[in-house]
Amino acid sequence: MTTASSTQHNPSSSRSSSLDLIKWLAMLTMVIDHLRLLWPDMSSLFIPGRLSFPFFCLAVAANVARSTPGAFLTVANGRYLALMLLFAVVSEVPYRYLSTSGSFNVLPTLALGLLIA
Repeated sequence: MTTASSTQHNPSSSRSSSLDLIKWLAMLTMVIDHLRLLWPDMSSLFIPGRLSFPFFCLAVAANVARSTPGAFLTVANGRYLALMLLFAVVSEVPYRYLSTSGSFNVLPTLALGLLIA
């Protein structure tokens, strides 16, 4: 005999095609933004490239919304934050090498947003 709780669909364990689309759009717009660094004549790629940060923020927010309400210190949340911080550290070296900006890359900002959310 099965109970109603064992037959319910768990949204956190299933893959969301709309979230996947947001992630792909974020990556695509980020690549478009970075292409302007390779081809300075294409500086207008800056405009669609600025959409990548809001898309990444939306993906982080959607992942937070999918987690269990009230459960902050879970293995999944810890892994998500640890991987984001790892990518922030690893990507900072090429960012410093290739960028003229004196600031950090965007990943520490996204990790801070994850902690706040």
